[in-house]
Amino acid sequence: MNGTLLVILLVVNVPLYLLLGKAFFGGWEGFLQSLVALVQPDIVSALSGSYEEKRIGRFTLLLFLVVCGATTAAEYHVVAKFLLGMDRPWG
Repeated sequence: MNGTLLVILLVVNVPLYLLLGKAFFGGWEGFLQSLVALVQPDIVSALSGSYEEKRIGRFTLLLFLVVCGATTAAEYHVVAKFLLGMDRPWG
């Protein structure tokens, strides 16, 4: 695996990550609420009556991370295989 290519793709994709974040969370406030939902214990959100909202926020954050990771992995594969001519890009 080419670590330099992976770092370059991560840096180049920052605008894409911001665009995906806007689509998933609606803005920085939604993103920060999802982060709070991630670190807040379930019992606290259950007692405050916002357990379902926090669950949805955690799922949204997880889905966002999976989509960003899958996008970067697909780009890495295409660039390494077809532009750089690597036979086995992942190994």
